Amino acid sequence: MGDGSPTLVDHPNYIAFHFGRERLPGIDDCLRWVGHLTLRRLQARAVEAELHSLHLRLLRRPCRDGELDTIKSDFADLCERELRAAESWHDDPASRLAFESTVGWTERFHVGLMHELAIGDRMQRTRQPGADLEKVRRLPWYWPTTDAPDRAAWVVVVELALRNAIEHHWGQAPSKPGWPAIRFGSTPHASILFSSGRDSPTPFCLSIQQGAFDPSHAVPNVPGVFKHHTVWRLHASNWPQDSQGDLPGADHLWRAACAGVPAPTTPAPAPSTPGSTRPR
Repeated sequence: MGDGSPTLVDHPNYIAFHFGRERLPGIDDCLRWVGHLTLRRLQARAVEAELHSLHLRLLRRPCRDGELDTIKSDFADLCERELRAAESWHDDPASRLAFESTVGWTERFHVGLMHELAIGDRMQRTRQPGADLEKVRRLPWYWPTTDAPDRAAWVVVVELALRNAIEHHWGQAPSKPGWPAIRFGSTPHASILFSSGRDSPTPFCLSIQQGAFDPSHAVPNVPGVFKHHTVWRLHASNWPQDSQGDLPGADHLWRAACAGVPAPTTPAPAPSTPGSTRPR
């Protein structure tokens, strides 16, 4: 106010972007990044408010304070690492890959898993769940984090468990060179693709979908070629405490998220890997 010619480029709300879809950041990338950071903040609130009661409901035992602190601290560290990494991104292919791998967690995996959990809840409330399943799944609905903060907190636990499992499998920390390239399937399901690096670029694929009302148990059609495609099938709106066939139990994922166990449910090319697995 009172300045006839203010300097706009130094304003905190000024966002620079490139024209053209291939350059980073474009205006779409800026909006995607804002959406990612916003959802991360909502997830952090959900973890803080819901994690203790969620643990008691899913695992049916008291939660150790150290476990809660570990998950909260690890998620806070993850968000901080994402912010630091973004400061080094430039208009180059490596930065584009890093950007897509980062925002894919919230844009695709988290939204897809929230969708599948909400479908399970909806299917339990209808008289013809089988007939309605595909119709509901095809609808591009977004299930708001604030409507189900307990689910949002559990999705964070699943993400941390998967990250720790991938790190344990490859023996690499996220900060080391050669960290597996992580991508996400362009499907309504929660599908994650990861590879071990340039020497072995063909990825593995893990999909999570509702299977309680789908007797065909068809493998989700995720575009791409994979070494293996593993499917974890949910059987209700809540995650089961113990492993149920192809699905690792909540107790196991919780311990994997706390980095207390090397999760054997890592989607890897091993015959003993749980899940509906199909080489591609």
